[in-house]
Amino acid sequence: MKFLKSKMRALIFVIKVISLVFLLSSCTVLNNRPVFVQSTHRLDLFPTSGLPVEKPISIYWNDFRVPFIEAQSDRDAAFALGMVQAHLRLGQIEIFRMVSEARLSEMAGPFATDIDRALRTINFSKSVDEQIRTMDKKTRVWIEAFVDGINAYKSRDRKRPIEMEVLNIPDRPWTVVDVLRVGRLASVDITWAFYLKFFQFKQKKGWEKAFKRYLEIGKNSTPSFSNDSLLSLESLIMGFSKSGSNSLAVSKKRAKGSSAFMANDPHLGIFAPNIWLLVGIKSPSYHMVGLMLPCLPFIGVGRNRDIAWGGTNMRTISTHLFELTKEDLKDVTTRKEKIKVRWWFDEEIEVRDSKYGPIISDVPLFKSEKPIAFNWLGHQATHELSAFLKANRSKNFKQFRSSFEEYGVSAQNMLYADSKGNIGHVLAYRQPLLKNNDKQLKLVKPSSEFTGRYRKSTELPHAYNPQSGFIASANNKPTEDKIPFAYTYSNNDRVERLQELMDQAGRVGLKELKGFQQDVFSKSSFRIKEELVRRVGENIQVSDKAAGFWQAFRMWDGHYLKESRGAVAFEILSFHLVDSILLESLESEELKNFYKGSDYWKPIVLEELKKIEPQLVKDKIVSALESGAEQFKKYKSWGEMHKQIFQHPLGFVPVVGERYQLQEYETSGGNDTLLKAAHRFSEEETNVTYGANARHISDMSDLNENYFVLLGGQDGWLKNPHLDDQVDLWRKGQYMRIPLEIDRVKKGFKDHLLLKN
Repeated sequence: MKFLKSKMRALIFVIKVISLVFLLSSCTVLNNRPVFVQSTHRLDLFPTSGLPVEKPISIYWNDFRVPFIEAQSDRDAAFALGMVQAHLRLGQIEIFRMVSEARLSEMAGPFATDIDRALRTINFSKSVDEQIRTMDKKTRVWIEAFVDGINAYKSRDRKRPIEMEVLNIPDRPWTVVDVLRVGRLASVDITWAFYLKFFQFKQKKGWEKAFKRYLEIGKNSTPSFSNDSLLSLESLIMGFSKSGSNSLAVSKKRAKGSSAFMANDPHLGIFAPNIWLLVGIKSPSYHMVGLMLPCLPFIGVGRNRDIAWGGTNMRTISTHLFELTKEDLKDVTTRKEKIKVRWWFDEEIEVRDSKYGPIISDVPLFKSEKPIAFNWLGHQATHELSAFLKANRSKNFKQFRSSFEEYGVSAQNMLYADSKGNIGHVLAYRQPLLKNNDKQLKLVKPSSEFTGRYRKSTELPHAYNPQSGFIASANNKPTEDKIPFAYTYSNNDRVERLQELMDQAGRVGLKELKGFQQDVFSKSSFRIKEELVRRVGENIQVSDKAAGFWQAFRMWDGHYLKESRGAVAFEILSFHLVDSILLESLESEELKNFYKGSDYWKPIVLEELKKIEPQLVKDKIVSALESGAEQFKKYKSWGEMHKQIFQHPLGFVPVVGERYQLQEYETSGGNDTLLKAAHRFSEEETNVTYGANARHISDMSDLNENYFVLLGGQDGWLKNPHLDDQVDLWRKGQYMRIPLEIDRVKKGFKDHLLLKN
């Protein structure tokens, strides 16, 4: 759920740019070297006295440096949370703040100016002042205390994280504005990448046909729940970001046990430190444990005493592009922005704003002959932090659903389970409405379609205790609706696999749910393999060098296990075969590569195979086998071809990058398996940098039956043992058990800090 999976792709790209291209030029990269720090020494750096707290605060730490905060007031709990985040992830949150301010060029130099220009034009600050003005008092107090905690830690910190030195990040206090601005960065609309792709293709022959086909494939998505019973006026009202993820809520009806289960595994970029932090909190209003994103003071995936929650990105349309008329341009305002550039001359840019939003066509990355406005819901004063904090203290489904009434971006499928055995699905989303629903999926709309109206989350469909006894979500279509939610969804592999596994299991418990999170079967890949084998039949004439290749392909069972040779055969054969098929169905090399880089080449291949004469299909397969045979010989297993490199983003820097590389290992999983381990579609060795990066399971019958693991670790300080100490747990399919009852926490969390005035 980067929190999930849209928002963070921009961050990941930015961090790679910073690391790969520019930092080598800086002597700070060469001169700064991470120094190993003992675990006990890291805790010694945590300030514990002379702090502006109302009463003493206890922080208990387990062996993996997971903190559990016990405070006697909510204000103190938020203050301690700010200190904890600064202690564990100061370098990370400072980078996020710089990106949210569109100050990449100050860190990375002149080649980042186009990105800065785009971000300055979009303007993550636009709604922040209004958010603060309309924010409820409880949230305001919580965020202010959180910021005070970050600043209290920074004021005592003896040494800055190496990222701040290498990236030339200034040392300055945090503010509420900073937190809200990062929150907007974390709410990036996943459709932005979609728009950018097709803007690049608009000049290519056949782009309209390819765009239409892409939409047709994306619409064919399996819904998470049926909306047939919700067609009454009062029921058609509802709403809730991040790019990938799997989430499964199991009711008492289908559970092995006396209550419901919640299982989540979000998919984001894979780096050290992990993008998630695992934290427990107990105060008068909050008693919860779960995963949170650095800079944001709420738990996005986890549980409290009564309910559990998780989610996946809805991939919805929260941004519309409007073509401006001459009349629209009369009301345009202009502002100038200065971009400071490291190692180069500063640059001044001009940003134009219309009543529909900034004119994005002025930006080189979105160049267009006609003026186009960027109308993003994130420019409205919606209240995502308040929504999550309300959800964090909810006790039942009614409260949980109403929590998201003022939620806007980015849209999330929020799944729910409670201690009484109930489950539910809320669409956390504020949906922009056009005058004509048929225009929703048009790439650029006429400005006459703008209404300024929207549907709130509580006005959208929802599900509660469906007949099936479970709800599965994996970036698929949430439900049918008259107004399209998104341009496209993830292919159906993951959601249908969850549904299939639930149907096979009947009732599930902890063992089964752990197994689901390790599953590596790809239905779409297996269907293609079976269809090709059926087309070839018994008689195929290939050279001796290709015979073993064909045999491995023919016998593959669809599982991307690291030990599998069949998975290697499928990838290499498909790579060669897809080229010949897509070349015939698409009119440009760029569009072909676009489809190959997405999940959508698989349905196209299956569709095109039906049109090709049988003998020609066989000829194409034989040709692909002969072309890929030598490459197939290089790899004994999928794991040998498919590597997980676990490193800090600075590990991408040539020459000195090895200082920041931690682990490399063979891994199972693929692009559309439940255990997502994404890779380039290639016949060469590929590295995983995106996919499943955290896991959570809660048994709602027991406050202490909560299981978590991060791909990596908690402490972001480079060269400390807790940067990657959970990788072994991850690879073995093991979890940390994190209790909620404070007495159990005290027994199991051996290190204790007492924060006092």
